Amino acid sequence: MKPSLWQAKNRGNLTLAGAHVGIAMQKGADIARLTADIALLEDGIERVADAKALAIATMRRIDANFRLTIAANTGILAAAATGKLSPVASSLAHNGSTIAILLNALRAA
Repeated sequence: MKPSLWQAKNRGNLTLAGAHVGIAMQKGADIARLTADIALLEDGIERVADAKALAIATMRRIDANFRLTIAANTGILAAAATGKLSPVASSLAHNGSTIAILLNALRAA
């Protein structure tokens, strides 16, 4: 079965629900916006490219933050396990790295 994409404005909600990806326009029917995977804030199918670019940038940021978190926690754990960091220093380093990663997540894409 090939992937399908359907756009619904006022009708075709059953088709929208059965599509792989459903897109609803701002002025579309309430049921279309509720069942769609993507609800555009402006009428215009060209906004799908913007939504996809935003989704890709968001996933890249999530992936980078995940890798940073694993690296930081691995380093902190290794330093704490070998006695190079005291328990207080370990907790401060962990909390500091968590705050830094959260601030990175809040940056605009």
